[in-house]
Parts: sequence; C-alpha cells; structure tokens
Amino acid sequence: MKLKSVKAGVISGAALAALTLGGVVIAHATITSSATAATTTDVETGPTAAKVNTANLLLTAPKTVTVPVGATQEQVKAAIGAFAQYVNSKMLSSGEYTQAQFDSAKNGAATLEALGAANPKHSTDIITVSAVDTSKAGTTVATVTAAGASTNTPDATVPVTVVVGAASTPLYSLAKGNDHFLTTDLNRAFALQAEGYNSLKVVAYVPTTGTVVSNWYSASLKKHVFTTETTPAYIAHLKALGYAQLPSTVHSANATDTGAVPVSVSFNNLANHFYTAYALPAGYGNARTAFYAATKEEVTGIPSTDTMVAEANAAIKAYLATNPVLKDGQNLYPLTFLPTSPVQSVTYDATTGKAVVTVAVKASETKALALGISQTSINAAIQMAENAGTASLLGSGVKSVSYVLD
Repeated sequence: MKLKSVKAGVISGAALAALTLGGVVIAHATITSSATAATTTDVETGPTAAKVNTANLLLTAPKTVTVPVGATQEQVKAAIGAFAQYVNSKMLSSGEYTQAQFDSAKNGAATLEALGAANPKHSTDIITVSAVDTSKAGTTVATVTAAGASTNTPDATVPVTVVVGAASTPLYSLAKGNDHFLTTDLNRAFALQAEGYNSLKVVAYVPTTGTVVSNWYSASLKKHVFTTETTPAYIAHLKALGYAQLPSTVHSANATDTGAVPVSVSFNNLANHFYTAYALPAGYGNARTAFYAATKEEVTGIPSTDTMVAEANAAIKAYLATNPVLKDGQNLYPLTFLPTSPVQSVTYDATTGKAVVTVAVKASETKALALGISQTSINAAIQMAENAGTASLLGSGVKSVSYVLD
C-alpha cells in the first residue's frame, strides 16, 4: 500500500483552483477525475428583516471519478474530494469566523470545509456521500450532499459518476541498444540500469492481476518480446528465432474493460522496436497491439514542482535513515556526507511527462573524496539516493526523471 495525494478540481467563484486531500490508493490504483460540477444554494433565514441570517452553501465535486475494485468508502470519498463552503451571520457573530473569512466564503473564494476532513469548528462533517458498490467493475452514480444548517437552508446535492475499475500499477520501460524491457517492479528496473539499461520511463498503468503478458527473450538477438499472443503458430515462430519464455510481472487489461488503452509495439527501418500507449515516435510504423493497459494516466493532475521537491527530498531522507552506512572495499563510512535534502529544484514538461531534477551533491562528492572514499562508491551512493527520489516522483504521475548534479 502507498499513501498518495488525490487531486480534485475546485471552482472558487469564477476561477478554477486545486486543493489536495490526503487519500490512500491501493496497489497504485487509478484515481482520476474529470471536469468539475458545482451546486450552489443561497437562502436567507430569520424571523424578521432586522434579524436576517444570510447563508451561502456551495458544494463542488468532480463529474466523474475512477476508483479500483475493492476500494473502501473512505477511498471513494477521497477520490471524489468534494468541497463545501458554508457561512452565515450567526457564525460571524459567535466568533467562529472573522469578517474577512465570512466575506471570502460568501463570495466563493474560500473553502471552509472539505469532504472527510471536518472543520474543527463544527461537531460533524456537513458533506456525505451515498454508498457505492466497489466489489466489481462497473459504473454507478453517487450522490454527494452538503446538508444545510436548518430546515430553512436547503441541502445542496451533486451527482458524481463513479467508475469502478481494476487496481493498476505503473508499467516501466527500459532500453539497451535495440532491446526494450518491461516490468512493474521498480527495483528490478533500477537493477537493470546498473547493467547498462537506460531511458527508464512509465509507459502506462497496467492491472495487478489478470492475463499475464508473456516475456520472451532471445540471447542471440539480445531482444525481449512482450505479448499476450499465444497461438501455436506465433509461439513456434518465436522459438524458431531462438526466443525462450522468462518470468513476467506484467498483466494485461481486457480490450473491453472501461478505460482500457492498447499498448502497441512498433518498428523502424532498423528493426528497432518500441512500446507505447501514445502516438508513435518519428520513423516508427507497422504498429500492432501487444496488450492492453488499464489507463494511460495514474491521476488527474501532477503535483506542483514545489511538492515534487518536497516529496523527493522526503524519500531520499527516508532512504538515508534506513541505509546510514556505505561500504567501500573493507571500510565502512557513514553516509552523512550526503545531504538529506539534496533536491534543489524540479522542472516539469507536461507534454512529455518528464521531470528534470537539480540536486546539490558536488560539494558532498568533494567531501567524500577527502575522506578517502572511492569515486565508484560515491557514485553508487548518489545513484541509490537518486533512485529513492525517482521512485517518489514516478509514483506521483511523472513519466520519466533525469538529474542535473550541482
């Protein structure tokens, strides 16, 4: 299990903003949302005009969300991530809110309460979500309700379409010459990088169960083939070319699954092959579907670059805390020469999904060399720390990560 952040669009007044709720995503399960819908209720209550209490109730929720099969009701709520704005003059006069907070909420510019996170000034949440059956894949509609403070304040409701799909996990691709390797095991991907593979990236997100995507490898051609094709003629063809079947961690979705997308394999004029769920790169053609991914994206929205910096540094700090010693030959050195927060900045290309991370390690490298640690061991220590940061970023929807050493 991995703790994740779920992104949800929020309409504040006329502007579209974003607020992050903490959510639990099982098995890197896909949680997405589409365009935002909002329901607003504005009423006035009070016995006389002189004692009118103005109540503004704004409920905002996405039109569609996707959750994995087996998701809990709390996970459904986190995926929906609805927001309510409610304020009246009684709250102002009792000191619950300042005049500025009152005016801001009244004008739709502030969120006073979020689904699943009760406002500490209230005894209970005002937002509820009707029960959703997540025991099997399918589509249903949940009713999100923000309850008015009294019978004179009508409830605001928003229907949300909930697509229940299979749990999914990132599918990683690496290349070595003309060979491409696919795996859902990030540790395996990091190990292959040490063997000369490069260009680590997320191709798509695949189910954690279901039809296994077969992994065939030819030692003479030095190529892998990943496919769900099992016809006797095709298997005989692979074996005739010297391919042998190896273990695989990759599963395929069904072509008819909601949201499923084909992962194609294509070739260029040099017989180089390429797996993608997106448009083919220049020079590649003869594409055919190798298998199906559950989705192209893990979440709607990518963390801000500031959040990426914080998450990567937190992951590196955690790695260093559990791996405090570096072995260099027969000597052991504390990894204190590496900074616990080396990530200085991240730039992100939304078109390619690539994050470029700048890390401050050169001063640490100089310090380590002065201690007598070999360059090879220093490089290995830096690489392992980078791997921790990479794992964090790839788990947040980033497709590939590269580093600039500063």
